Amino acid sequence: MRNSYFHKMGFIRMTKGLIIGLLIMVVLSPSSSTASNGIASSVCGGNSAPSTSAPINLALHKSYTIATTAPDEAFASSDANYPDGGKLTDGVFGSDQGWWSAGWLGWARQDTRQIVIDLESVSTVNSIRMRFFQERQSAVLFPSQVKFELSTDRVNWFVLGNASAGIPNDQEGTLTEWITLHDLNHAGRYIRVTVPVRKWVFADEIEVSGHIGKVNNAVQPIGSPDNALNKGYLDSDTRQILIYTGYNPANPDFVNWTAEHFKPYAGYVDVNGTIQDTMFNSFLFLPFEAAAPSGNRYDGAGGTTRADWQYFLDRLFAAGKQIDALNDAVGEVRTALGNTLFTPTVYISIPYPAEASTGWGDINQDGVVDELDGFKPGTNVDEVTALNNRAAAIQWYVDEVESRFAAGLYSNLKLEGFYWLSEAIDYEFGPNEMSLLQQVSDLLHNQNYKFEWIPYYQASGFQDWEQAGFDAALMQPNHMFDQTSYSRITGTANLAKRFGMGIEIEMDATMHLQGERDRYYDYLDGGVEYGYMNGAYLAWYDWVKHLHTLSGSIYGDIREVYDETYRFIKGTYVARACRVN
Repeated sequence: MRNSYFHKMGFIRMTKGLIIGLLIMVVLSPSSSTASNGIASSVCGGNSAPSTSAPINLALHKSYTIATTAPDEAFASSDANYPDGGKLTDGVFGSDQGWWSAGWLGWARQDTRQIVIDLESVSTVNSIRMRFFQERQSAVLFPSQVKFELSTDRVNWFVLGNASAGIPNDQEGTLTEWITLHDLNHAGRYIRVTVPVRKWVFADEIEVSGHIGKVNNAVQPIGSPDNALNKGYLDSDTRQILIYTGYNPANPDFVNWTAEHFKPYAGYVDVNGTIQDTMFNSFLFLPFEAAAPSGNRYDGAGGTTRADWQYFLDRLFAAGKQIDALNDAVGEVRTALGNTLFTPTVYISIPYPAEASTGWGDINQDGVVDELDGFKPGTNVDEVTALNNRAAAIQWYVDEVESRFAAGLYSNLKLEGFYWLSEAIDYEFGPNEMSLLQQVSDLLHNQNYKFEWIPYYQASGFQDWEQAGFDAALMQPNHMFDQTSYSRITGTANLAKRFGMGIEIEMDATMHLQGERDRYYDYLDGGVEYGYMNGAYLAWYDWVKHLHTLSGSIYGDIREVYDETYRFIKGTYVARACRVN
């Protein structure tokens, strides 16, 4: 089964909830009244009198709102386990012993939280700070960077600056830290704090130090209205299918692919099995359930070895199977249609070189077993050497794929790129995750290959896909597996548009059930409603050979799933609500 947030984050109990609209907006009343001390605010510019009084916490007991930029009903139900009630400005701190204590406010995913505090009158701000909790092993992490803004009218916002935690995400222990913006002398009424949430963020207090009124010649900036990020979908005519193969000792043939299996994927076949048109134009090969012969996983849980990587390549390039079989199937489609230009692209998964991979293997064939872990005691490898060894292991793997693909003489296929198998950028694993991705991107681009990634829904680091060096990133909705409402399709489409991504379309081996077919059609209907059917980079997850099974079904409503998938690929699918019987 495809990974999702709930598979990754099972340590915190999930309950169902509902988000209405595109923003979560919680308006909190002051927990106690705060007088203005009779000091009138200055809103007219010009010089202001110096203040002789000590600065105060302007935010104490003030009301605020919280909004999220990527609302999701399932994650909102997680937030509900840590209710607010004015915690951020009540002056009460949570326990340093744990995020679970009453004083902490918890947020799960959903891109960011934007907190807007009403200071009730124009005031002079000298500094702003917000306190956070971190416990790495619980995926409760300090935010990567916090943005602080000021406004007089709540419409035009001036960016005061950004600040980050001094403690890295990979540091062990139960930790707290104030993230602070110092040395300000700005006047305004509203404070906005934007907090990115990769996995979980816990905060307990925001303090705004300054003076009521405009004093000390404070600058009163005008600011500008918000300019919402909207890059549009990743534009492409790629229609990719995920092909799972590799290690499955209980039933090796289950993950072996023949030309007959590939036929209804490379070509669209009618009920008699006759090729009528092309189907998918790109094929991504991945290890089945990420399982490796060593007992570890290719996607990062535990450490795989060179022998594991070699095993996957041996399966991938087996004679008459997998890539060899795909080449034959595409040749059959070309002949049937008289279309010699049809040349699907091939992408190959790169196993994640986990730092837990102690004794990975001999990368350079120099008789020395190379280590990928620069943090584990006893490896005798510093973290810089470990980082370079991780990149070198991938370079060996890419060269091996390139050599074997060339030797196979696959004249009907094009090796176009590689796929990053880990479905999240887990910054808490170590300080070099982004550096590793950028090194891999460089080495692939130097050999004229593309770099692709399909993170699970709202996975850590999905917003950073371009910085990491990927050429394409597609968001998994996980709607099929998380049993969410149609709002998950809406949310995925919005995120993909905002961050310039493509979308994965998912089915499971359950299309014989009407409810599961309806859930699959949600993806297709969303493509019509939100415009990703045409012009967006799309990939399909169908577990193992499921579309092959559907194409041969004698039951009309089951076979129809295959036919409607073909129509969607070709851009002619009609949403269920628009059909005329």
